[in-house]
Amino acid sequence: MKAKIPDQPKIIEDGTIGVLFRKRAEIQSLKQFEDTKLLSESIVRMKLPDEVAEQQRSQAVTAHDLMCQKCFDRIDAMIVDAQNPDKASLRNGFVSSAGDLVDKLEGDRQPIIESLIIAINGHAHDKIAQLMADGSPVAAREMQRAKIITESLKTLSRQTEALEEEVTSLRSAFAKAKPGVAKREAATAFHEGQEQLDELNARKFRLEAYEALMAQHAAKIAKAENELWEWFVDPAETVTKLLADQGTKLKPPGEPSLELLIGDGGMYFNQANQYETDRKRILLDAKLFPEEKEITYIDDDQFRILMSIIDEGKRLAEEGKNPEAEFAFIKARSLHQIFRDSARMALPPAQDPPLSEIEKLNKQLTALNVELDRFWGRGGDDQNTLRTQLKKIAKARDIEVAKDVPDVANIQAHADSFDKALAQAIAEYVPQLRDQLARDRAQDAKNEILQGLLSMYNTRELQEAQLADVPSDKLLVIKQDGVTKYFEIKTERGGTQDKVSDKHIPREAMDLLLEQATMLELLAQSQSPDCFAEIEAAVAKGQADLAAISKGGPDYDYVAKQVKECDKLLAEKRFSSWVPDGLYELKVEFENFKDNYITSYLPAQAKLKVDELHAALEAKKEAATALSKEYDDAEIVVKRVEAKLAGGKKAPKPNLADQLRDLIKEGPGALMLGYTSAPGELEEAEDLLARMKKALEDIGPALDSNGLEGEFKSDINTARQTLETKSETGIRTAKAKAEAIEVKIDGKMAEFDPSSNGLKALEDFAKFLEKEAKGASDRKAAVAEFESGKEKVEASLKSAAETLKKEKATLTSYNEYKNVYDSMKAQFDATKKITDPEQGVAQIKPQISSAKQLDDELQNLSVIKSGKATGPDFPGWENALKTKMENISKSASNVAASIIDKAKYEPSGVAEEDEVLEELKDAASDVAETLGLVTYSKFEKILTLDKNIATEAAAALADKNAVTRKKALALVREKALAEVRRIRTEMDAHPALKVYRGNPFSNKSWDGFASALHSFDVDVLTKLQPV
Repeated sequence: MKAKIPDQPKIIEDGTIGVLFRKRAEIQSLKQFEDTKLLSESIVRMKLPDEVAEQQRSQAVTAHDLMCQKCFDRIDAMIVDAQNPDKASLRNGFVSSAGDLVDKLEGDRQPIIESLIIAINGHAHDKIAQLMADGSPVAAREMQRAKIITESLKTLSRQTEALEEEVTSLRSAFAKAKPGVAKREAATAFHEGQEQLDELNARKFRLEAYEALMAQHAAKIAKAENELWEWFVDPAETVTKLLADQGTKLKPPGEPSLELLIGDGGMYFNQANQYETDRKRILLDAKLFPEEKEITYIDDDQFRILMSIIDEGKRLAEEGKNPEAEFAFIKARSLHQIFRDSARMALPPAQDPPLSEIEKLNKQLTALNVELDRFWGRGGDDQNTLRTQLKKIAKARDIEVAKDVPDVANIQAHADSFDKALAQAIAEYVPQLRDQLARDRAQDAKNEILQGLLSMYNTRELQEAQLADVPSDKLLVIKQDGVTKYFEIKTERGGTQDKVSDKHIPREAMDLLLEQATMLELLAQSQSPDCFAEIEAAVAKGQADLAAISKGGPDYDYVAKQVKECDKLLAEKRFSSWVPDGLYELKVEFENFKDNYITSYLPAQAKLKVDELHAALEAKKEAATALSKEYDDAEIVVKRVEAKLAGGKKAPKPNLADQLRDLIKEGPGALMLGYTSAPGELEEAEDLLARMKKALEDIGPALDSNGLEGEFKSDINTARQTLETKSETGIRTAKAKAEAIEVKIDGKMAEFDPSSNGLKALEDFAKFLEKEAKGASDRKAAVAEFESGKEKVEASLKSAAETLKKEKATLTSYNEYKNVYDSMKAQFDATKKITDPEQGVAQIKPQISSAKQLDDELQNLSVIKSGKATGPDFPGWENALKTKMENISKSASNVAASIIDKAKYEPSGVAEEDEVLEELKDAASDVAETLGLVTYSKFEKILTLDKNIATEAAAALADKNAVTRKKALALVREKALAEVRRIRTEMDAHPALKVYRGNPFSNKSWDGFASALHSFDVDVLTKLQPV
C-alpha cells in the first residue's frame, strides 16, 4: 500500500489537475531517458569497470535524478495547491508554469546526457575489445566495423566539406542567373548538388549514430556471451539444475504429447534442423560493409550448447517426462533467439531533413486542430470561439504561403499564442456536473467489483516496486480515499490458469466481473459529454452482476450438476438409435448453453434455463421410446411390400412377382384372352407381344433370384432407407410411402386388361415390363462393379499390409500409416456386408482410390529407405517451367498487339468524343508497354533452379543410414520447396505479370504454368519424404 498525492476533486479532474498529471508523466519519461535513442534506463544504471568513466557516469546519473526529482516535487506541490479551494485563483497560472518547468528540464539535462554518452561509449569500445579477446566472433566483427566507420567518416567529412563549397557556389550562380534557359540550368545544377550533399550527410549521420549506439551493441553481445558461459561447461547438468529450482513452472504430467516433442516434425526435429542450418548459414542481411568478416547465425560453441540442451530434452521425453522435456526445448529456443539477435546490428535509419518554417507551422496547426477536436468532443468550446480563431490563423497562413517570398513569423507567433490559449481553456474547463458524478459512481463501482473479486480469486498484495513483472491482466488496482493498493492474481499450471478461493464460482464468471471493472474504469476516464445515461446503465449492470455472481455459488453448482445429467440423457443408447423430431435442435441449444451459460446467463437465470432443457430432454427420451413401436409397425408394411416384390411361397397372395412368373410360363399371349383386336391393330398388338416376350425373358433370371428390380423396387428401397434413419419423421414417411407402393402393386395387373382398355393396356404393360428388365440389367451391372471394386481394394490393402509388416522395425511413421490402414480395413469390412449393390458401389468407389494411394505411398517410402529411389527430375522441371514461360511471353506479345489494334480510332470531328478516344488509346498504349515487359529473358534467371539441389537429393536418397538419410532428406526437401516458393513469390509479385493475368486471354498459358509449378511442388513433397 502506498499513500499517493491526495485524490483530486473529480469535478476538476479534467481541467488543471489533468494537465499537471500529464506534465508529471512527461518528467517521468525524461527521467527514464525515453527521449533519446542512444541511452536507456538499464544502460545508464550499469556500472563501468573503468574507475574514471564510472565516476563520471555515477555523478551524471545522480545529478540527473536530483534534477528530475526537484521537478517532481514542484509539480506535486502544484497538484496539492490546485486541489485546495482556498487557492483556486492560482490554478490558471499552474498550466504555463508546469509547461515552462518541463521545457527547462529538457534543456538543463542535455549536458548531463552528453557526459553520459561519452562515459558509456568510451567504456563500450573497451568492452567490445575485451569480448573479442574472449573469442566472440560478433565482437570481432564490431571492432572491424569500428575501424571501417572511422575511415569512412574521415572520407565523408572531406567530401561534404568540398561539396558544401561547391553547393554555395552553385546557389550564388543560381541567384545571379538571368531568367530563362540559364536560370533553369543553374537551378538544375544547384538542386543536383544539394541532393548529393544531403545524401552524403545522411550517410554520415547514420554512421555516427551507429558509433553512438556502441554501448547498446556491447550490452547485447555481452548478454549472449554471459548466456554462453553459463551453459558452456555442461548444458545437460544446467537443465537439471533449473528443473530442480522450485520457481520453474511446468505443465501437468503427460503434456504435451510425445509426438509433439520428438515425433516426426516435432519440436526436437524442427529445432535440430534449424540449429544445423543457422550454424552454416551466413548472416547476410546484417552485413553493413562488403569487406567486413562474414559470420554465421550461430557459431560452433553456441550450436553445441543448443544441441546438448535439446538432446537432454529428447532423453527426458523418452523417459516419459514430457513437461520437463518441453521446458528444455523452450529454453533452447529462447537461448537460440538471444544468440541470433546478438549478431544483428543494423545502421540507424536516415535522419529526416529539418522542417522548413512553413512545414513547422503546418505541423503545429494540424496538431492544434486535433487537440481542439478532442476538446470539443468533451463539450468544450461550445460557442466555437477557439475554432473561429484557429480558422483565421489557417486562412492567414494560406494567404502568406501563396506569396513569392512568404514570411510566416508573424503567423507563427499567433499560432503559439493560440496554443497557450487552448491549453488554458482546457485547464479551466469544467465538465457537466451530472456526467462527472456518473464517472465518480463508475469508479466506485469498479472498486466495489474489485473488492468482491479479492474474495473470489487467490491473490497477494504487492508493493509498487513489485509491479514491473506482473502482467496487466493479473493485476487488481484499487484506489480509495487517496490510497492505492495492488493485488496480483496468483496462477497455476505454468501461469495458464488463475487460482481461485471460491471453488463454487467459475473462473469465467470472475473474468467477466474483471472485464466489467475494466470497462467501468474506462468509462470513469471517458471525456465524452452527455454520457450520463450510458455510464449509469453500466454501473447498474456491474453492481447487479457482482451481487448475482458473488451469491451464485450454489446455483452454479446446481447448473453444473444438471448439465452432467443432461449429458447422461443425451448419451443414452436410445438417442443413438431413435431420433424424435426436434432432438437435433434441442441438442444444439443445450450444447450452446453448456459452452456459454457462465458468460451469457446470471446464475439464477442459468438455473431456470437448465431445468427447462432437462425437462425437454426427458420428454424427448419418452418420445424416443415410443418410436420403437412406430418403427415396428412401419417395418411390417415395408417387409410386406418387399415380399410382394420378391414373390414365392411365403409372399402374400396375390402378388405381382408371382403373377409375372405365371405370365412367363403361359406367355404374354394369355393377356389377349377376351380381347378382340380392331381392324389394323393386329400387327401392332403382335409387335407389343414380341416386346413383352423379350422383356419377360430378360426379367426371368432376376425374378427367380431376387424378384422385381424396377421402379417399385427402387421406391421400396428408398422407403427402407428412410425407415432406417429411425427418426420420427423418417418412420412416418416410410410407412406412408410403403402403403402407397402396396396399393399400386396390388392394382398393377388389373391395369393391364386389354378386354376393357384395348391396345392402350398392352402398350402400357410393355413399357412396364421393359422398365423392370432395365432394372434387372442395372442391378446385374452394379453387382459386377461392386465385386470388381472389392477385389481392387482388397488387393491394395493386402499389399499395404505386407509392406507395413516388412518395414515395421525401421519405418519411422509406421504408427501413423498403421492407423490409416486399420481405419480403411474396418471401413472395407463394413462395406463388404452391404447387400444392395448400388449402395455398395457408392461406398466402394472412394475406397478404391484411397487404398491405392496408401499402397503407393508405402511402396514409395520403402523404395526411399532402400536407397534405390530416384528424386524429382529437377532439370526436367526447370525446362518445363521455362517452356511454359516462353508460351506466356508469346501470348503477352499477342495480347499487347490486340489491345493496341482495338484502341485505334478514326477522328469523329467532335472534340469531346475524340478526347475520350485519345485517352483510351493512351491507356491501351500504357497497358501494351507493360505487357511488353513479359519477355522470357526477364524471367529466365527467376526460373533457374539451384544446381546443387539435384546432387544433394540424389545423395540423400542413396544414403542407407536411417538417421542421416532422414535428416538429409528433410533439409534438401525444404531447400527444394524454398525454390518453389521463391519462384511463386517472384512471379506473383511481378507487376507486368499482374497486368497480364488480369486480361481475359491469359487463362490458357498462365494456367499451364501454374499447373506445372503445382505439380513440381507435389513431386518434391512425394519423392523426398524424410523417412
